[in-house]
Amino acid sequence: MIGASTVGGSSWAASPSIILVASHPPVSHLGGGSSTACGALGPNTPPASPDFLEDLWDRIQDLTNSGWKVDSVPRPHLQFEAQLVVGKSHDFVPVCCPEQPPNPPLPSTILYGKEKHVADLKYPRRLRRLNIFPASKVENMQPIDRFVVEEYLLDIFFPLIIFPIIFDSWKASRKECAAYLVGLPVPFRYEYLMAETIFSQLLLLPQAPFKSLYYTLVIIDLCKALPGAFPSVVAGAVRALFERILDMDMECRTRLILWFSHHLSNFQFFWPWEEWAHVIDLPKWAPERVFVQEVLEREVRLSYWEKIKQSIDNASSLEDLLPPRSGPCFKYVTEDKQEMTECHTFSLELNSMVKGRKSAREISMWVEEKIIPRHGLRVALEVVIQTLLDIGSKSFTHLTTVLERYGQVIAGLCSDQEKHVMLIDEVSLFWKNSTQMTAVAIDRMMAYRLVSNLAIVAWVFSPANVDKFHLSDCPWEILTNAVNKTYNRISDLRKEISLLEKSVTSAELSALAATREFEVAESKLEVVNGEPVQAEKPGRLKRLKAFAEKAKEESTSLSESLEAKEALLARAFEENKVLFYSLYKNFANVLVERLPQVYGNGRVHDSNGGVDEVANDSGDTSKMQVDQDNGKSKDRGHQSYKVGEQEQWCRSTLGYVKAFSRQYADEIWVHIDKLESEIFGGVHPLFRRAVYSGHVLQ
Repeated sequence: MIGASTVGGSSWAASPSIILVASHPPVSHLGGGSSTACGALGPNTPPASPDFLEDLWDRIQDLTNSGWKVDSVPRPHLQFEAQLVVGKSHDFVPVCCPEQPPNPPLPSTILYGKEKHVADLKYPRRLRRLNIFPASKVENMQPIDRFVVEEYLLDIFFPLIIFPIIFDSWKASRKECAAYLVGLPVPFRYEYLMAETIFSQLLLLPQAPFKSLYYTLVIIDLCKALPGAFPSVVAGAVRALFERILDMDMECRTRLILWFSHHLSNFQFFWPWEEWAHVIDLPKWAPERVFVQEVLEREVRLSYWEKIKQSIDNASSLEDLLPPRSGPCFKYVTEDKQEMTECHTFSLELNSMVKGRKSAREISMWVEEKIIPRHGLRVALEVVIQTLLDIGSKSFTHLTTVLERYGQVIAGLCSDQEKHVMLIDEVSLFWKNSTQMTAVAIDRMMAYRLVSNLAIVAWVFSPANVDKFHLSDCPWEILTNAVNKTYNRISDLRKEISLLEKSVTSAELSALAATREFEVAESKLEVVNGEPVQAEKPGRLKRLKAFAEKAKEESTSLSESLEAKEALLARAFEENKVLFYSLYKNFANVLVERLPQVYGNGRVHDSNGGVDEVANDSGDTSKMQVDQDNGKSKDRGHQSYKVGEQEQWCRSTLGYVKAFSRQYADEIWVHIDKLESEIFGGVHPLFRRAVYSGHVLQ
C-alpha cells in the first residue's frame, strides 16, 4: 500500500514548469506549450534546473570520453560487428538551420507572445523533469543513464493507450505494459526514477499528455507488480510533494488532489494521516490544510462519509476537515410537526402534480396563476426549484429526468442572467452539504441551457464565493466546468464541420457523376427507319434522372447543414469571446481591490520577512535545507503558516488566473487585442504577470 513505509531524505529540485508560486508569476506570455518560468518566494524556493539540452549535451560529452560504453543500452549489434565493419557507409545530408538577420527587429509584446505560443504548440516538450528524490536514491547510474531510462519509460507509457485498440483487451494491455515498465534492460534499480518520470508527466504544464486516470492506472499496476518497492517510493513522492505544496502551481495542486484521492480509493483509503495531523492547527487558508481537506472531500465522493471517517481514526483531529454529511437541505420539509406555511402547501401540491405526470405547460400555468400573483417571482422560483431538486435528489438519473421533463418550467421562470444567478443560488443552498451535487446540478442545468455560462461566472464572483476562493476548490470546479463546456461546444462543432465538409465534397462528386451519367444516357441516339430516336430505354432514363435528383438533393441538404453548423460555430466563438471577457473582467475587479492592499506597487513579501521584487526575476534563490535523516526540511517542519489570509487569497486567485490563461491559451489569444486594450492595460503588475504565463519578458 502507498503508506507502507517512510522514505527519508527528500530533497527538492523542482522543474520550473511544475512548481510555480501563484502570488509571484513572472512577466510572461499567455500560456504556451510549456511554462518555464519559476516564481521565487523567499529562501525556501528551489534553484532553477539546468537547461535540458545543455545537460544532455554535457552527459553526451562524458559518454564520448568514456568510449560510448553505457550499461543501460543493449548492444545487439555486436554479434554482427564483422558484417557492419565491411558494410557500405552512407553520409547523412547536412542539417541547416534557418539564418536569422543580424539585428532582428524587436517584436511587440503581443506579437512575440503569439509567435512563442505557435512555436510551443508546434514543438512541444515531451518531458519536463521533476526531481523529487535526492541523488543518493539512484544507485550506480552513469550520467547518461537517466536520459536513457526516461526515454524507455515514455516509449512504454504510450502503448497503454494504444494496446486496447490493437488487442481489444484493456486489462491484458495494462498488465503487459506494467511488465515492460518493471523489466527494463538496465543493471540498476530505477523505481525512484520511474516515479519521478510518471509524476513529471502527471504534473506537466500546460496539460498532461493523458488524463489523470491514465497515470492512476499505471501507478496502481506498478504497485501491484512491485509490492515490496514501488508503494513506498510513491509514498515518498507524495510526502515530498506535500512538503512543497506551498509553492505548487494551483493547477498542479488540483491534479495531485484528484490523483491522490483516486489512488487511495484503490488501496482501502489507507494512509498514515497522523503524519499530517498537524495541519488542523494551521490557519484555515494554509495550503497544507486545504490540500488535506480537498483530498478528504474527494475521497467521500468516491466512497461514503462513514468509511472515510474510519480511515482517519489514527488522526481523529482531522475529522474537522471532513465535509458535512452529504444530503439535501430542503426548505419545505413537512416532517417533525414543523410549522406549515403557504409555501409548504405549494411545494406539496407541486410534488403531487409531478408524481401525477402533469405536463410542463400545466405546471407553468399553475405557477403563473397560483404563486406569482400572490408572492412574486422570487418565491415562485424558490418553490419550483427546491421541490424539483428534492424530487431529483435520489440519484443522478432522477435529477436528469426531472430536468428533461420540467426544464421548460424552470426556463420560463429564469428569463435573464439575473434570474439564472438566483437559480444557481437555490441549487447551492439545496446542496450546501454536497459540493459534488452542487457542481453536477449546475453542470446539468447548463447542458440543458437553463443557466448560461455568464450567469455561472457572475455567481462564482459573487461576494459570498469570492471570500472562499482560497478556502475551497468548489467555486473553481464549477467555473472550470462552465468554461470547459463552452470550449467543448466549439471543439465538437469543429469536428462536425470537418466531417460535414468531407461529406459535402463526396456528395457533390456523387451528384456530378450521377448528373453526367444521366446526361450521357439521354444524349445517346440511334437511327430507326432513318429517324434518330432515344437509344436508352425510358425506364433506365427515369431511374438515372431520379438518382441524379436525389444525389443533388442530398448534396444541397448537406450544404445547408454545413452552413447551419458554421453559423452555430460563429455564434459559439462570440459566446466564447464574451465569456473570457467577463471572466477576466471579474478577475480584474476582485483583484484590484485586494492586490494593492497586500503588495502595493508589486513587491512580494515572503513569509520569513524577506522582500522579492516582482519586476526582476533574477532567479537568485537559495536551496532549501534538507534534513537527510528524516526527509523533512528544517526550515519548514510543522511550524505555523505565517502568510496572512488576505495574502493567501491573492496567491490562490492569481494561481487560478494563471491556470485558466494556460489551459485556454488557444481561445484567449484570438481575443487578446480586445482583452489587452480594455482589461490588461492598466492592471496591477501581478495580475498581468499571472495572465501572461510562459517565458519571461525582458
